[in-house]
Amino acid sequence: MKKYLTILLIALVMVCGVAQTAQSKTKKKSLTTTATRPKTINGIVNEITPSEFKILVADWSKRPYTFKGRRVTVVDVSASWCGWCKKLDPVFQRLARQYSGRVDFYRIDGNCYSEIMRAYGLKSYPSVLVWAPNYGLVDQSAGFKEESYYIREINSAFRMEQAHKYDRDTF
Repeated sequence: MKKYLTILLIALVMVCGVAQTAQSKTKKKSLTTTATRPKTINGIVNEITPSEFKILVADWSKRPYTFKGRRVTVVDVSASWCGWCKKLDPVFQRLARQYSGRVDFYRIDGNCYSEIMRAYGLKSYPSVLVWAPNYGLVDQSAGFKEESYYIREINSAFRMEQAHKYDRDTF
C-alpha cells in the first residue's frame, strides 16, 4: 500500500511540475506585471497563479472574501488532465472574445494550487466562479455546463452590477 501511495505521490508531483512549467510559459505570454496589479489581456483566458488571484479577484485568506476586480470576472478552476476542462476551454475562449473589454476571464490550475479548491469548497473539475463588482461571488458551478449557462450567469452578473449602480445613483 505504501508503495502505491509513494508512486501516486511522485506522479502527482510530476504532473504539477509539468503543468506549472507549462502554465508559467503561457502566463508569460498572457500577463504583464505592473508594480502592484498584474495587467490582463482582453479577449483571452488569462492563466493566473494564487498570488495573482489574490490581487485580481479575491484574497481567500481573509474573510469575508472581498472582490477586488473592476468588472465582471469569470474564473475557471481546472486541471491539465481533466477531459471536461479541455472541452470547456474553447467555450471560454469564445466567451472571452465575445465579452472582450467587459468581462475578465482567468484560469487557475486547481490540481497544482489546491488551496483555492479548499478555500471555495470546490470538489470537482472544472469549477467556475463568477464575480460581480459590488457583490462578490455570484455563481459557483461544478462540472461541464453548456455555453448558454455561462452566458446567463455573466448576464446575471451584469444585471446585478447595473442594479447596484442604479440604487447608488438614486439615493
